[in-house]
Amino acid sequence: MTDLDGTLLDSHYGWRAAGAMIKRLRRQSIPLVLSTSKTGAELSPLRRRMRHGDPYIAENGGTLGLPAAFLSGLGFPYALRRDVVLELGWNQRRLSTLLEKLAREAEVRLRTLPQMKLQEVAQRTGLTIANARRARKRENSMPFTFVEATSNHIQRFLRAAEEHGAKVAKGARFWHLTMGSDKGDAMNALVLLIRLLTKENVQTIAAGDSPIDLPMLRQADLAVLFPGSDATVDPQLQRSVPKALVAHGNGPDAWAEAIEEALSRLRARPKTGIMTRRPVATANAPQALALLESFASRPPASRWRLKVTRRKAASRSLFP
Repeated sequence: MTDLDGTLLDSHYGWRAAGAMIKRLRRQSIPLVLSTSKTGAELSPLRRRMRHGDPYIAENGGTLGLPAAFLSGLGFPYALRRDVVLELGWNQRRLSTLLEKLAREAEVRLRTLPQMKLQEVAQRTGLTIANARRARKRENSMPFTFVEATSNHIQRFLRAAEEHGAKVAKGARFWHLTMGSDKGDAMNALVLLIRLLTKENVQTIAAGDSPIDLPMLRQADLAVLFPGSDATVDPQLQRSVPKALVAHGNGPDAWAEAIEEALSRLRARPKTGIMTRRPVATANAPQALALLESFASRPPASRWRLKVTRRKAASRSLFP
């Protein structure tokens, strides 16, 4: 599992210096799961350029994407007509209502990313106008900034969010509000699904650079921490994951080097190796399908409605 900005990607959103490592992971059938605050719309062109066919976690865990080919490669014995995309977090309407309520309770002013003009989003993020437009297509998370807020205002807001069960994390450019799922929850769901299908004791590496990555960093078999633009690692990350591997820089070159070291460390442990894909018995599929359907039934419903229909006596299909 890897974060993108400040981790795999450089300041210009480049990744090609890590191309050799990405190809190596693909050859060895080690899934590269992108886990980011970006939207699915932002990830789509990036994944095409990277030839990325593994699962992805978008909007800080609000969305879990499961490519059809990936599931089939794990031995999922159902015909998938398209990728499965599960919305694990609250939708925009509910998040907007909650954010307004929290702001009133904390007596603080906020500006959300969807409220910002395209030019402002592009200026704040360094994105092109086209990608800024994709970044505003939020579905299961709400990036925002505080307006003239003191530290007391921010603490009141965070306390109110905690009382309501909401999750607020600070990223490199925005604060992020989610409800119902974070990066760690989506990671757990994916690992559970893979374990159901493969019956393997999956080992995980999680790479990140900011507190927003902590939910996945804490539960990985091996966490990799990346320093920020000031060349130092976030103190909260160091305190929370003291046994993590610390990368020598950030961006694609440093990412490739750190992942090389992380793979070596995991393989040296007296446990099973990194998960590789292999076919499994059909008997495991009903459990996995039940898991998918349980996610889809969580409010709000999944973007794709999952149902099983029998085409022939010996086959089934999973339709969106």
